[in-house]
Amino acid sequence: GITNHKGKPSSEEAYQILQSAKNHNIQLLDTAANYGSSEKLIGEFDTDHYFKVSTKIPSLEVNNFSPT
Repeated sequence: GITNHKGKPSSEEAYQILQSAKNHNIQLLDTAANYGSSEKLIGEFDTDHYFKVSTKIPSLEVNNFSPT
């Protein structure tokens, strides 16, 4: 986020954050492919499908895709 001055957390730190969220009954996670490997890390950690994940896709214009 805007106040993150330490950079991307390690995989171990990310797993600790996800475990803490789970321990505190947080189920909804908001992420995006543009956040780096967040979707992959969540998928690796959440083997029991506890979390509900809201994610975003890149703009169709960015991928030179035309829906017509």
